[in-house]
Amino acid sequence: NAMKSDELKDDLLSPKIPLGFAYENQLLGLEEVDQWYYNSRDCRGHDTLKTDGVVSTCLSIRDPKSHPEGGEREGVGFLKEAAMFTVTDDLKITPISPVSSLLLLNKLEVPLSDVGKLTVRIGREEASRLLVAAFLSEHPLTDVFMRREVLKDPHISKEPKKETE
Repeated sequence: NAMKSDELKDDLLSPKIPLGFAYENQLLGLEEVDQWYYNSRDCRGHDTLKTDGVVSTCLSIRDPKSHPEGGEREGVGFLKEAAMFTVTDDLKITPISPVSSLLLLNKLEVPLSDVGKLTVRIGREEASRLLVAAFLSEHPLTDVFMRREVLKDPHISKEPKKETE
């Protein structure tokens, strides 16, 4: 057995999401890492962190996804309100705005006539394939969503678009 311990083996075979990054409905079904705090009342009545018996400074622990006290819990996430983003094929994420969209099309040298809309549903299978493609491909979105659609839709040409003069 090449693994030093069962704990290390579990870490590799069953990875967990860092604290504060999990959502209630994880697509991949991953758990958050365990949260370990040891406390005492040594710091003027406030909890302090203890590791190996050493008392450190007073802590104020916050959940980055929490809502203000007394506020309504409409959604759990890292944004204050709904927002839309552009995700490019190399998985760069930017807020959507007319200016940024036009700059992106100009940078990629894509004519407006080539722009289309594709709605995709991301479930557990798609999320898993996108995760793998993100590590292996320079164009993960195309590989996961478009190449599959090309095979399904007989109206989409499998050949690259040829420029006409």
